[in-house]
Amino acid sequence: MTIATRKFGEFKGKRVDAFTLTSDTGVEVEIIGYGVVVRDWKVPVGGGAPRSVVLGFDNFADYPAHSPHFGSLAGRVANRISGGEFDLDGQRYRLPTNEAGATLHGGPEGLGMQVWEGEPDSTGNAVRFRHFSPDGAMGFPGNVEFFATYRLSGNKLALAHIKTVFNDARGLVSVEQRIERGSLLFLEKSRMAHFNGQAYIRWPESEPGF
Repeated sequence: MTIATRKFGEFKGKRVDAFTLTSDTGVEVEIIGYGVVVRDWKVPVGGGAPRSVVLGFDNFADYPAHSPHFGSLAGRVANRISGGEFDLDGQRYRLPTNEAGATLHGGPEGLGMQVWEGEPDSTGNAVRFRHFSPDGAMGFPGNVEFFATYRLSGNKLALAHIKTVFNDARGLVSVEQRIERGSLLFLEKSRMAHFNGQAYIRWPESEPGF
């Protein structure tokens, strides 16, 4: 099991790295630091050439230019906030809108459009990503440090979310694509990978599935 790292591009003066995880079954997954996007996911097919099962761009510039949420982690709040505002603890928060008067996937500069720091973990065949979102980012309250870890084992790719809320006395909180409500917090994250419907794969019965 190996982890390869390469420069994939730059965004607003920050380097965007690409990390490729390879398993002992021949599966390869590439994840980039921009939005923690799963750019490619190849699986071996019948002894032939590996086949990609997710959609992704070959060039970094295509992500912010053509599809800012393509394959990314969406947040702070995934989906739409109608009217770009919400109430929390008796206070109304107004957010920038980016789709028909609504705030979509955290706004025009949400988590999926940020460069995350990535750190490979060769012992666990994983990559750990980190991003700090300050109080007021895209209008959302609370200082939040986000962590996302991708781990490849055999044919299975696992994603774990953990966030640290600095101004919430409860400290460490787990995220499972649900809203977490703290004294100054409103969150709901989601993964936006798009699978390749033309990459039909039939695994041998002896092989574990995804």
